[in-house]
Amino acid sequence: MKLILFLLRGCPVGWLGTYGNEWVATPCLDRFASESIVFDRHISSCPDPHVTRQILRPQFAHHEIFTAIVRANREENDAQPDFYAGWQKVFDTRQKPGDLVLPLVKDFPAILEEMDTHADWFLWVEIDALLPPWTVPPGVFEVYVEDLVEAAGDVQEEAILPWSEPQTGWFDRDDLASWELLHRSFAAVMTGLDADLGKLFDEAQRVGANALVTSDFGFPLGEHGLIGLHRPWLHEELVHLPLMLRWSDGHDAGLRVWDFTQPEDIRELLEGKPPPTRTKVMTQLTLNGASESAIRTNEWACLIPTKQHAEDTDEPREPRLYLKPDDRWEVNDLAAREPEVVEEFQKQLPNV
Repeated sequence: MKLILFLLRGCPVGWLGTYGNEWVATPCLDRFASESIVFDRHISSCPDPHVTRQILRPQFAHHEIFTAIVRANREENDAQPDFYAGWQKVFDTRQKPGDLVLPLVKDFPAILEEMDTHADWFLWVEIDALLPPWTVPPGVFEVYVEDLVEAAGDVQEEAILPWSEPQTGWFDRDDLASWELLHRSFAAVMTGLDADLGKLFDEAQRVGANALVTSDFGFPLGEHGLIGLHRPWLHEELVHLPLMLRWSDGHDAGLRVWDFTQPEDIRELLEGKPPPTRTKVMTQLTLNGASESAIRTNEWACLIPTKQHAEDTDEPREPRLYLKPDDRWEVNDLAAREPEVVEEFQKQLPNV
């Protein structure tokens, strides 16, 4: 077995072409998807990066499999120290401020060459380019703001600069200028990362490795008034994650799985077992002194606060209910119209 897990930290599923995005260019990820099994409804059970790492980390039953981890992330985004214990090799290929290409692109062939001295191996590759501060490729960003520049015409006195360091916290959804700048900056980062990933995917294919792409959480970009992990609001943009598995022999390439999956299923998937058939999935998160639980079914997404943040007591967050799959981005809250549905979901939550 040769297996590479690419953990794209903070990657929101809605920004990838294979998951329906029509304006952000991700040709390499889209090509990878066409060669893979794509899981359309992969939902986080807990979008806490530390929890996700522990869930995803494989527990191999024998020592013949050589395990290694690549830290292509910045030090401030490292896992907790105990996570790095037990790996037989730790590779560091850190991204530095201003790097327009991941250093990993240059280092990856040598890393795979070392891995390939073992018959069976597993390589965990952690990339945090989608977490601020962003290195926004200037040429790519210019393409994404061309229409804004044209619309401004002679009124535009200064060049439009990317928003490279958005701060975690509240976001005013009515500030359309900031919304456009935030999203177009992220789009440029996404397209730049996609180009780097294409080179990594080619190297994985060259050595005959199976490859899996997923994320720990989707980075909120103001969709519900938040930037980053500020409150445990379990909306689509935070909990719906990419999951694509490419077998080196091309097995099941192009297959799309509509059934729900969660990170706990990935170990079985890598063993060739089908994921359990679920009629619902549950997500829970505690963050900054607040907690929320969510249940998703084929028909509904119900988000239920279970503990309020102390600063939010003047405007307590009420349960939310969204019709699925029609309301993909969870815009129309139906909780007031369907109180009996909310009540039924509340009964299903533990410790509520």
